Amino acid sequence: MVTIRYILVYNIQIMKRFYLFAVAVLLFFGCEELNNIVENTAPCDFQVGETLTNEAVSNGLQCALLKGVDTATTKLSALNGYFLDEVVKLYLPDEAETLINGLKNQKVLGSNLGEQAYNLLLKDIYEDLILSLNRAAEDAASSAIDIFINSIMDISFDDAMNILNGPDTAATHYLRVNTYSDLKGSFSPIIDESLNKDLIGDLSTNEIWGNFVSSYNSITDNIAFQLLNVPVLPDESLGEYATGKALTGLFIKVADEEYLIRQDATHRVNDILEKVFGD
Repeated sequence: MVTIRYILVYNIQIMKRFYLFAVAVLLFFGCEELNNIVENTAPCDFQVGETLTNEAVSNGLQCALLKGVDTATTKLSALNGYFLDEVVKLYLPDEAETLINGLKNQKVLGSNLGEQAYNLLLKDIYEDLILSLNRAAEDAASSAIDIFINSIMDISFDDAMNILNGPDTAATHYLRVNTYSDLKGSFSPIIDESLNKDLIGDLSTNEIWGNFVSSYNSITDNIAFQLLNVPVLPDESLGEYATGKALTGLFIKVADEEYLIRQDATHRVNDILEKVFGD
């Protein structure tokens, strides 16, 4: 079950079509119920005539993205949605992973001193940290659909045909290029909140990260590792990094769904999708 706030308010003009979604009522929906809601939104419920107009194309693209976001957020917000998917799984920032691997490769007189120190003091914390980081992304993903909706509704008539005739993930690419900065700004506080939740035992991701940094740097304080010039690990916030990686994962999954709608007729679950992408 996922929690979704969903009230649709839309305004139709003859020359321009923009839809404003206001989220106000707290309801609990299963996946099937959520799909029914997306199905009944204005773009997905659009009645297609004999001629494929720009208006129909615009609605079809909006419907495809709505369904893509719906499916992506449902998959990624599930338990292990990020953690067991290597395509989107979150690890630590590259700098931190490089330092950790460098520590593990330190040798003294032929002895794997760095790897021994890692296994003794860091390995268990690292595994908890990666699990918790992905749990935070999964927790935040359930709120992403509300952030995406207004952006999806702003695809204009002028852009619709170019997107339709573009690559198999053109609509997702358009959404990312035109909305990423705004989406990141809205998604960042949600990720920050998730990073501070006790998702693994009684510890939050930020607390586990703090423990990991302290344990790593206690090793670098040892005289043997000082002589090897092993660098310290900066205690930098994970918020911005986790926001970027979590959003990247969402866009990857939305693109996957767009591709399936374009290429696989079984994923065109209503008339507007069949007419726009089938033709």
